[in-house]
Amino acid sequence: GGSVAALAGALAAALGEMVCRLPLHRKSFSAQQPAREESLAHLTRLRERLMQNIDRDAQSYNAVLAAFKLSKTTETEQQARAQAIEAASKTAAAVPLETAQMAVEAARVIETLRTMTIPQAASDLAVALYLADAARRGALENVRANLPSVADSEWVTQTERQIRTLEHTPERSF
Repeated sequence: GGSVAALAGALAAALGEMVCRLPLHRKSFSAQQPAREESLAHLTRLRERLMQNIDRDAQSYNAVLAAFKLSKTTETEQQARAQAIEAASKTAAAVPLETAQMAVEAARVIETLRTMTIPQAASDLAVALYLADAARRGALENVRANLPSVADSEWVTQTERQIRTLEHTPERSF
């Protein structure tokens, strides 16, 4: 799920990039060209990082699976296994948390494009915002799924606080 959330976020950013690249021949849009170029650069960076998170999420999931498969015969093995599960679960929660944060950032940038482009691009922007919201929601579900395996209560509390902040991101209007 975390990889798919990252992909949805990358698709949202890519749609925003496409809108930034639309040829705008109206003089009323020429003053906004620098802002569109800045938005394009920002969305490109987000898309690239979200694409990296597709693989990072899969790798973190594999690390969790590997940690759970560790031997637990002796007390030393049990401790090593518990530490490995803790570390892998933290990473497996941190990657989708970052994905959710980037999805929110992509949505903010995409929202600003409404006033910088032609009205015909409104549907593309709406789809991009829907994808960004799906990325945010899906990534947060993946963060939550990994928290029960983390024993560090301070880390869990801090992560839950970040989840609440990201959950209360204002809904976009279409």
